[in-house]
Amino acid sequence: MRFQTLGDKSEFIAVRVRNGEASATIPAGTPVVLSANGTEDGLAVVLPTSSTAAKIGAFAFGVATREMVAGRLGEVETNGVYNTAIIVHAVRAASTDSFASFASQAVGALLGIVTNANGFSVVAASTASAIVGAYLLASFATGASTVSTTANTSLVQTSARKVFLRYM
Repeated sequence: MRFQTLGDKSEFIAVRVRNGEASATIPAGTPVVLSANGTEDGLAVVLPTSSTAAKIGAFAFGVATREMVAGRLGEVETNGVYNTAIIVHAVRAASTDSFASFASQAVGALLGIVTNANGFSVVAASTASAIVGAYLLASFATGASTVSTTANTSLVQTSARKVFLRYM
């Protein structure tokens, strides 16, 4: 465990983990979930797309601080301010579909993990008991729907935002 408690920067807690993915790299800023596979419990983490909803609700663990190659050790921030977490604004089924518009969000909005997009998204306060752990620290404005173009084949629309993590 690594603690930042002194100095002129915000405090945080980070832990060493192993990327439990068979071949996928975990990008920096991505929320991770404890693998809970019975062999590397408490050490191995995976992407939300490789986990189950039940595990994400119970074992959401933090945010990857740097890119982690499959099978290698890395670091996850579990508590404190993280400046560039991946926030999912819109998801579409096919690259020929348009992205839907999204509402603006204020500082303090509760974040949940988007299982099919490996990022955070704002959730309703009524689901707080199941997903407490991350809160938005940088608001964002409303986004208009985006028409499909051949230049953009991505199925997910994201941005990097400052969040407060409390996975302890």
